[in-house]
Amino acid sequence: MGFIDAHRDGHGVEPICAVLPIAPSTYYDHMAKRVDPARLSDRARSDEALRPEIRRVFEENRRVYGVRKVWHQLRREGFNVARCTGARLMKDMGIQGIIRGKPHRTLPKIRDADSRTVKNKAVYVALGVTRDGQREVQPAVNDPGEGIQLRPLHGGRSPVSRRHRERHHLGYAI
Repeated sequence: MGFIDAHRDGHGVEPICAVLPIAPSTYYDHMAKRVDPARLSDRARSDEALRPEIRRVFEENRRVYGVRKVWHQLRREGFNVARCTGARLMKDMGIQGIIRGKPHRTLPKIRDADSRTVKNKAVYVALGVTRDGQREVQPAVNDPGEGIQLRPLHGGRSPVSRRHRERHHLGYAI
């Protein structure tokens, strides 16, 4: 919407919308809602009313309350709000409570679309079994190109069953 606002004087709304994948009526509806908040949906209006309250409860409690405790506190104060609504708004605002213990961490995505090239240049080591059944560890070697190339440990053939994979630990070495 900002792009259309910036260039509408020079080109007009309809020609810009013809190039962009947006209908002119969508742009005009968005602008009307921006000018007159009464045209917003009930959910959007209640969200705008609840955001400052969720922020206030979160800040008053030393930024440690999570979704469940913020929801309970809002209910105690008389706000009729669903827990999933509070969770959605807290996620939109980018706030979350303190996690007890060690936080859960996920591994970074290391393969791109063709799933054959590792994105980051870290050295990974894969454990596998060769065709003769010998277990071996193959360290990754950095490729001067875009990434590290994966090479199949099992001669390019994919295992056919889960039992076969578990028995032979077949996979890709990098």
